[in-house]
Amino acid sequence: MYIRIFSILSLLLFTQILSAQLKVGDNPEELDGASLIELESRTKALVLTRVNTALMQKIKPLEGALVFNTDTSCIHYFNGRDWEGLCPDFSSVSVSIVQNEDGSITVNNGEGSSFTFNEPGNQGNYSDSDQDDEGGGIQGPRGERG
Repeated sequence: MYIRIFSILSLLLFTQILSAQLKVGDNPEELDGASLIELESRTKALVLTRVNTALMQKIKPLEGALVFNTDTSCIHYFNGRDWEGLCPDFSSVSVSIVQNEDGSITVNNGEGSSFTFNEPGNQGNYSDSDQDDEGGGIQGPRGERG
């Protein structure tokens, strides 16, 4: 009886002292000392929990949790209060394409930059209307930055 109680107490005491590390994948014997969990593979990938927006909003995990939202095709993290997407928002980007009278095509990005494509084989011209004409702008493929 005493041996059983002593064994249980010893086991509880030693489990508090021990710490564990886990490595899954290639080279399990090479574990970085600063790692708690380490995943390594040259042929497999880590797959995050895949949920749609409705399911994601129902999950209230610890801060820093990650999921892959199948509706937005984006990784989201939980900031402690809300889910935040990690993907850039391209919905506010405006691009226009103009066919010029001389046969060239000009692409404007809506932020003042444009690129003109001339006939095949010609390199085209890049201009940045935010810059002044006194040497501060980009002059083209062979100019200041070309």
